[in-house]
Amino acid sequence: MFKYSMDSFCKDCKELAERVREYNFTHILYIERGGRYIAHELIKYYPKALTVPIKISFYNGQEKRHAPLIQYDACVVFKPHNRVLVVDDLCDTGDTMNFLKESYLLNKAESVKTAVLIKKPTSTFNPDYYVLDNVNDWCVFPWEDEQGNHIF
Repeated sequence: MFKYSMDSFCKDCKELAERVREYNFTHILYIERGGRYIAHELIKYYPKALTVPIKISFYNGQEKRHAPLIQYDACVVFKPHNRVLVVDDLCDTGDTMNFLKESYLLNKAESVKTAVLIKKPTSTFNPDYYVLDNVNDWCVFPWEDEQGNHIF
């Protein structure tokens, strides 16, 4: 089990903020729930970026769906001058990022790049930016208990 301390989380978010600096993005599209915390940290360094949440769920309980359930603010439409940074806490299998990068939701944006704190070796998706890539274990973030339930 890989337990992320709050100090390590903040330090790694700062490192991620440095890595994405060259992209000059206009929007942060963050994947609920874990991506919210990364976006919250990144916005400290990029206060002009607009944040947009999206929830993508491939599971109904423990049963995997054929197509994911998407909850997204339909009022937000990315335009040709938007540069979108898609943010999540980690890429485990890569299914969510693969789906989102190929989806119609982002096809009108000028450009789209992806950023995560942790890219697991099991991921089929290679994010544009990440901090750690050597974590194989179950990850417990500061806002979760060991079962993955949010505690705040």
